[in-house]
Amino acid sequence: NTAKLLLRYGARLLVWGMEEHRRELDDILAKQNALVLFPSPEAEHAAELARSNEPGKSAQHIIVLDGGWKETRKMNQSINPCIPRCRISAETLDGLSRRTRKYVNGFRDRVQTAGAFIALLRELGEDEHHVQSLLEGLVTFLESFESQLRWSGVQSKHLQT
Repeated sequence: NTAKLLLRYGARLLVWGMEEHRRELDDILAKQNALVLFPSPEAEHAAELARSNEPGKSAQHIIVLDGGWKETRKMNQSINPCIPRCRISAETLDGLSRRTRKYVNGFRDRVQTAGAFIALLRELGEDEHHVQSLLEGLVTFLESFESQLRWSGVQSKHLQT
């Protein structure tokens, strides 16, 4: 679960299904300049959002959904449809997947949560130094995780990512 890595960089954790957290999310979404990172059919590509934003009008709150595909679809459906959704281009995902863990079931268009967030920052035009720092943290996290799995005897063919 790479979303935990984002907590080390200032993200806030809100748990779906907890009423107190739902109220906090609603408060965040009521503010201007929030968006949801989710590859729904109506989602706009992040690079397009970046080009269309006026200077100083970039997203102040980015909601990153984390969980299995079925659960994140339900989470997305529970969020006001007026809040913009954005997605990452296939090219950015492809470039990122070369440096991060791949899904064993062959889903080329999927990437871990932290990886998707890093790709989003890149497409939104965030300072590349910040993007690289996050990416290096993710790569180190994944290398350590996989080293620990190998040490414990878990074979990669048994991993369900």
